Amino acid sequence: MRIALTGASGNFGREFRTQADGDVIAINRGDWDGIAAILSRGVDVVIHAASDLQSSVSCSPVKMLDSNLVSTARLLEAMKTHEIPRLIFMSSCAVYGDSIDSSESGYCNPVSINGVCKLLNEKIISDFCRSNGIKYEILRVSNMYGGTDHFSILSHIRRCLKSRTPFTLNNSGIAQRDFIHVTDVAAIVLQLITIDHPYTTLNIGTGIATKISTMVDLIRESHPELAIINSKIRELEYSCADISLLLSLIHI
Repeated sequence: MRIALTGASGNFGREFRTQADGDVIAINRGDWDGIAAILSRGVDVVIHAASDLQSSVSCSPVKMLDSNLVSTARLLEAMKTHEIPRLIFMSSCAVYGDSIDSSESGYCNPVSINGVCKLLNEKIISDFCRSNGIKYEILRVSNMYGGTDHFSILSHIRRCLKSRTPFTLNNSGIAQRDFIHVTDVAAIVLQLITIDHPYTTLNIGTGIATKISTMVDLIRESHPELAIINSKIRELEYSCADISLLLSLIHI
């Protein structure tokens, strides 16, 4: 199986390439102008993991839209041109936003730019792929950490320890989240590639919610020097992936 992987130098991309046995064509940010030529080599499935969480509307709305939405549109058109039969899109649990219903058929109410972009990508992909006979799967990944991660709570804590600056703990850490390691995400995607399953949308997580305060307390046992600043913000108190569909397909 020949796989084209966008975002190949990103956190998930690096781990996926480490685990993959097959032929993986790495596609990075500098390759987008040549995306059609790359796909013309013959590809069985595209894994679309490219995104740019560092771009923001306030700094550069053009860069943010180009990195997170226009790139998807260009990829889809190239897939149609070269008759690539399958697309796997790495989405995010951020699409659920304030909704506590995390079932794949549940209501999505994103509250962050990342969540809005991911959900819009999902809509573009689903409409285009259905209209053009492309098999597609949308994988809504829970809070991924590990590897070269720069965005999880754990990475923020790591940076605070390194810089000896306080970590800001929201609402005394009462929020609960589903955390999954990047190695497990890559392993799950590799399993799903081998399965012809009926679902177009799947949650990827552990199905276990961990309280943020519990995680912080465990870290402070090894790093008592970690200083904490408490803050009060509006946030969802509980978010955990419903992985019943995923478990019906593979063992994790």
